[in-house]
Amino acid sequence: MYRFDSSRELDLQYALERIAHQPGDARSLRVIQRLEGPATLIEAERKWAGNVLTTLASTCALTSAVTNACDNTVTASPFSGGSAVGGSFTSQSNTSASQTISVTFAKAVRSVTVTIYDADFGGNQAVATGGSSATFSFDNQPGNGGVVETQTLVASGAGITAVQLIPAPADYVAYDLSWEPNDDIKVECLPNAVTRGQQVTCTASPKDPAASLTVTDWRFDSPDLTGPVTEQSTSLTWAGTAVASGTVTVQGSVNGTTASGKGNIVVSARSWSASSGDTVSYSETELGQQQDILPDHPTRYSNLGNHAALADAYLPSNGYTQISSGPNREVLFFTKVPVQAISQISINRIAMAVASDFYNLQGTKPKNQPGSPLPYCVRADVPAFLPKAINHEGLGSPPPSGSHAAVFRAELNQRTPLAVEGVVALRDITELLTKASAAAQPAISTARQIAADQDNGGTVAPIPVSCNFRFFTP
Repeated sequence: MYRFDSSRELDLQYALERIAHQPGDARSLRVIQRLEGPATLIEAERKWAGNVLTTLASTCALTSAVTNACDNTVTASPFSGGSAVGGSFTSQSNTSASQTISVTFAKAVRSVTVTIYDADFGGNQAVATGGSSATFSFDNQPGNGGVVETQTLVASGAGITAVQLIPAPADYVAYDLSWEPNDDIKVECLPNAVTRGQQVTCTASPKDPAASLTVTDWRFDSPDLTGPVTEQSTSLTWAGTAVASGTVTVQGSVNGTTASGKGNIVVSARSWSASSGDTVSYSETELGQQQDILPDHPTRYSNLGNHAALADAYLPSNGYTQISSGPNREVLFFTKVPVQAISQISINRIAMAVASDFYNLQGTKPKNQPGSPLPYCVRADVPAFLPKAINHEGLGSPPPSGSHAAVFRAELNQRTPLAVEGVVALRDITELLTKASAAAQPAISTARQIAADQDNGGTVAPIPVSCNFRFFTP
């Protein structure tokens, strides 16, 4: 599945492996091309079906015995997917004479387009209930796969409710079938592109300005929601806060004839700014001395201080809301960044205290360290290192610039708001939190890594030193 955040024209190419098989073989492969949203297939070249150019790979296409698409349920009987002569379906899995296929529509449609494959004999027909009929061409040459023809059945009155695909006697044929909904209703949602959290108004009107429109139902569908938003209403408008992109469908009648229409809501991201207070919930704490992290007898510089970067999604107080009306009615979304973080900082105050074992391990006079450009530290350098360790880890409010805590906080503020920007849920607060946590984790992991020491792949510079401490042997 390909999904795009803006309109564009796409050239898609794919290949199928040729495998010799008999109809009904488990290795049979059927390709279904479906377009979701306001999309149009401009051209398709299917070389495995005689270099046919077709425009039938639309969302409103028959793909199975029971197809749910375009706000309709379409049933075909008998139905067998694929065929030996091209097309997406036929009446049976073998190549014996085809049977009449009955296609019924739960909701009347404006037109039905049928493509027939390998019509060999005269008499192949498509007959619509509530619409026109069509007779297909033939070549009288069984087995050559020559005739591929497309006919469109147009509705009369209230629309087409059924189609009979009637084969010529003793002919084996296959079909593609698609339909055009009764969309005599125009739906326009304004603004055309709305920022998440702003108001949108969808208006229904007859495509024929002189026609009479009656509305009965509204519906909104979005890939970001677990189900549709529906409302029985006779209002010609449907308005409310918009937080999820999707399709608005209206049902009703035009001049007494059942009709429908579709429109689209396109929601764009908000601009989150730390300077305006749009930040993660952040705090820091100094942990008591833990010997497994900061032993009294340090063996390396990292035993003198430690920063643990913790963060996850949460439900901020007054930071999420449920929409009360319109296409996104009962949809939950965040108004504050749903991420809380804490910097847990440990400082080895015991080791860096005057007269500690670590203090006494150092010399009383400067002494060169063999093989190093820096001399050994002396005892006075131990307590002097304490404020450097505090600054390096980031203990303070706000944390000192360049410290582990400051980098972690800044990266979270930059990355997590946009990461969780599009999180929405329909009525379910638990789902809202679960989705926020999943969306935030990659940004949290990146912030945590960037806030690590340089020698661990991060960006925090080491503490500048003018001497080297003597450490205890591990």
